[in-house]
Amino acid sequence: MSAIKANDMVVVEYEGYLDNGEIFDTTRDNGPLEFQVGTGAVLPAFEAAVMSLEEGGSTEISIPAAEAYGERNEEMVFDIDRKNLGGDIDPMPGMMLAMTMEKDGQTHRFPATVAAVDGDRVTMDFNHPLAGKDLRFQITLKEVKSGSLSQAGCGCGCDDSGCGC
Repeated sequence: MSAIKANDMVVVEYEGYLDNGEIFDTTRDNGPLEFQVGTGAVLPAFEAAVMSLEEGGSTEISIPAAEAYGERNEEMVFDIDRKNLGGDIDPMPGMMLAMTMEKDGQTHRFPATVAAVDGDRVTMDFNHPLAGKDLRFQITLKEVKSGSLSQAGCGCGCDDSGCGC
């Protein structure tokens, strides 16, 4: 088996869990993950672990928070007026919302978590839900497909590389 190279498509199965054993993501329910090496589609440490494997091989890795989704930043937690969410949203703690913000004259959409609701005030947390958490992954490399997306298909599972994905 040759080494995995940039632009190769890889198919992996994995289970991601926190230090307390809680599973935060798994391919068990939705099938394997297919991605192109070198495109930034996955965390760099995850990709490096995959690149160290041979087909059929498995590994377990730990990724500290700083190398995963970063440390929590309390400056990314804001209190806003409930009316800024729109009239048809009933915010509840834990709910994920797509928020729209303007910066430098451009509109950007960001996911945010409702941290708390207090009357007309809503606390929104713009940190990634896994920010500040060390991650562990159990990874199995199922297949390596040499070449780029244009050679190996888009990765969505269709047979037509022109599907528009």
